[in-house]
Formats: sequence, structure tokens, C-alpha cells
Amino acid sequence: MPTFYRSVDAIIVSSTKEGAGLPVLEASAAGKLIISTDVGHWKERSKEKYGYTLPINEDLFVSESIKILNYYKDNPEKYREKCLSIREHAKCYDWSNVIDQWANLFN
Repeated sequence: MPTFYRSVDAIIVSSTKEGAGLPVLEASAAGKLIISTDVGHWKERSKEKYGYTLPINEDLFVSESIKILNYYKDNPEKYREKCLSIREHAKCYDWSNVIDQWANLFN
């Protein structure tokens, strides 16, 4: 997967049903811009400032995605800042930060 994430600038999840939202967690860890519908744990975990949650409505999803992508295309420094903040947020899901929660679950 690292090779894949190095080859993309953004991840767009247009799903209407996604279990745990693992693609966005992987993309977050890779520091990629994320645009997603409110599926899985995305909205709950994204805290809105780490990516973009868009409506499932097809026309709105497409038009808002285009606006976001054009904004970052025209503002590369803002894109870099956003991607860094996304990657930083993803660290809270790293195994080293959640192992105690899992250990306590089984105690």
C-alpha cells in the first residue's frame, strides 16, 4: 500500500456503505487529502478538520469535491499543511497509542 499512496494526491470515498472506513484511515496515515461521504467511522473520527465530509447526493458530492480539489491545486502550501495535519491526526490511531485500550478491554 505505501507505493499506492505515494502515487496519489487525494483519496475520494464516494461510498454509501463502508464498514469501518479503513481506506480513509490508511490514507490518513499516508498524509493524503481525504474527501468522503459520511460512512463508517469517518465523520466521527475525522473531526471535520482533518478531511472533508460531503453529502451523499451525487450532484453535491461532485461539485463540492471539484471545489476542494481546485482550491488545493491553486494553493499548494495549504495542501501541504492540510496533508500534514491529516497525518498528524492519524497518529492517534497508531498501535502504540491504542494498545493500552485494547489490553484493558481484555482484562
